[in-house]
Amino acid sequence: MTDRISDSVIENLTEKVKNADKILVLGIGEVNMADDGFGPYISTHFHENKKSNEKVLFINGKTNYIDRKREIIGFNPDLILILDTCESGNPPGTVIFADEQKMVDWVPISSHVIPIQIFTQTLRNELPNMEAYLLGVNPFSLEPPEERDLYRPKEYELDDYDNDPDLPFYAFNMTEKMLKISNEVIKILEKILEI
Repeated sequence: MTDRISDSVIENLTEKVKNADKILVLGIGEVNMADDGFGPYISTHFHENKKSNEKVLFINGKTNYIDRKREIIGFNPDLILILDTCESGNPPGTVIFADEQKMVDWVPISSHVIPIQIFTQTLRNELPNMEAYLLGVNPFSLEPPEERDLYRPKEYELDDYDNDPDLPFYAFNMTEKMLKISNEVIKILEKILEI
């Protein structure tokens, strides 16, 4: 499909989604750290386009996804797809699909409140049949911007950012290459999730 997203990643993702009744897509990361905005960018896209439904829920977990724990448990997913940057030892821009065991080694904890693998383990206490997978990408840059802009200030009031936990507060500042990959992942998810 692209030169960055391998057929095996798409096939593995498709297989897991096909076998799930309820899917939670959790984008995590810090938008002020360049490509670390990968997960929030994708979940924000689906949120703004109102793509959540009774089978699929998109959440922008940002870096404090633990605040959304009750909402996640209430949705009762049997599959959680985590969108995040990772350090898998591959070149920047490489997209990977991995189970929870690989998350321990590949997902950085520097911008996260708690490591994602600990979070998924606590969720499993109340969702024993839940499976969690990482759709990750190696970043090109994690450099913060020199200036920060609000996310779409002409469309949203300050109250909107406070009242909607899925809206990012600051604008995305990903590299052009990461933006291209993120938009390709959006197309793939739209097709696989049939939304």
